[in-house]
Amino acid sequence: MKAVILYDGVADGWSDKDVSAVLESVARVAEVLRGAGHSAQRIPVRPGLRWLAPCRRADVVVNLCEGVGAVTRAESLVAGTLELAGVPFTGVRPEVLVTCLRKPMANALLSARGIPVPTSCLRCGSCSRTCRARRPSRSPTPPWVAMLGALVVLIKRQPLGHSQPAARAVR
Repeated sequence: MKAVILYDGVADGWSDKDVSAVLESVARVAEVLRGAGHSAQRIPVRPGLRWLAPCRRADVVVNLCEGVGAVTRAESLVAGTLELAGVPFTGVRPEVLVTCLRKPMANALLSARGIPVPTSCLRCGSCSRTCRARRPSRSPTPPWVAMLGALVVLIKRQPLGHSQPAARAVR
């Protein structure tokens, strides 16, 4: 099997430790794939689409990319591009990545499915003061929540006194 390993192209401002951590993970995945008899090509993702051509020639893409040029929100664009190009890849679909990067949206999705979410507080966008805390609404499921149809798994530590972590999958 021919695999491509996508990872964050190094961005300006990254420390040597950050660069090493990314490259070590990529090297380890390549080592495991090669040990299983597969070929593995490492491709850094940088702005633009040069990374896509090798992906189209691969049997599978191991998507380790968590951003493009230090922009974490671009993570979903990589997954979306792979999906639109019909390239098989590891990881979650782009809409799940988008949802997880927006905490209020993720909390609303979880709450609408009956999963308790902690009290949250909002910061006013134009100042640094914390606005009053509010609990998630118990209103009907917003239409965008019903449209996502994504599998969400939440694993959260329980408060002291509970022996098991709470884990719940929702479809």
